[in-house]
Amino acid sequence: MLNENIQQATIGGIKRLANQLKKSNGLPYHEALNIAARSASFENYAHASNQLENSHIKNHTHRLFFTSYWYDIKKRKMGREVLDIELSKPLLKIINKNEYKRAIGMAAFRLASPNHFVNDDVAQSQEGSIDVICKAVRMLRLIEATGLKPNINHHQSYPNESYQNKLPQADHSSHWYDPVTGQSVLIDEPYLTAVIHGERAEWAKMHNWHLQASTWPGMYYPDMSYFFVATDATTGFDLKGLMDKINSIPNPLSSES
Repeated sequence: MLNENIQQATIGGIKRLANQLKKSNGLPYHEALNIAARSASFENYAHASNQLENSHIKNHTHRLFFTSYWYDIKKRKMGREVLDIELSKPLLKIINKNEYKRAIGMAAFRLASPNHFVNDDVAQSQEGSIDVICKAVRMLRLIEATGLKPNINHHQSYPNESYQNKLPQADHSSHWYDPVTGQSVLIDEPYLTAVIHGERAEWAKMHNWHLQASTWPGMYYPDMSYFFVATDATTGFDLKGLMDKINSIPNPLSSES
C-alpha cells in the first residue's frame, strides 16, 4: 500500500495538511500545523521547519510525489494514494511538460508543481488508484534510465515509416526516439514468451531490423507481458548500449510489490 503521510515530510505538504485540518476540525492554524508536523514524525511545526528548511537533503536528492484519488462505490469508501520516489536528477531534466503528456502511462497526470504529479481522475477503487501511479512510475524509470523520449510520429517506429510494416503480433506498443541520434525505437509488450521466432523473426530479417527481448519485466503488465525493443539495424545505432540500460533498471513498481 502507498504511504498517505509521506507527502507531509515537506514544509509545503505540512501546510497543506494543516489547512485541511483547520477547515475540517475548526482548529487554530498554529495547532493544526503542529498536528500535521507530528503526522510526519516531527515533534512540532517548529522542529519540522528547522529540520527541513535547514537541511541539505534537497541539494542531494530529487524527490517526486504522485497523488491519485479513488472512490469505491460498492464499498462506499474513498481516499487518496500518495507515493514519493527519488530521481537521479530533477524531473524536468528527465522529461519536460510537453513530453510527459505524450507518454501513455503518464498522460493522466498533471504537474501540480515541479516535483508533484496529480491525477485528477478519480479511480473506481483503491487498487485502481495504486495501479495508475505504478504505471506512471514504471514509464518514468524507463525514460530516466535510457534518455528515450516519447515519439508522436508513430509511423517512424516501422520499417520505411509505413504502418503496413507493423511488427506482427504487436500489443501494448509505445513509440520512442533517442534524442541524441534521432533513432526511432518501438517498444512492444505482448502476452508472448520472451522468444523471437516465427513471423516476428521473419519480419525482423525481412526488414533488416533489430528485435530483442529485455530481461526487465516492463511497463505494461510486469511478469505477464514481455518487453521487446525493435529498431532499424542499418543505421549503426548502439542497440546493445540501450538494452544494457533497460536490463539494468530495478524491478518495476507494482501494486503487489
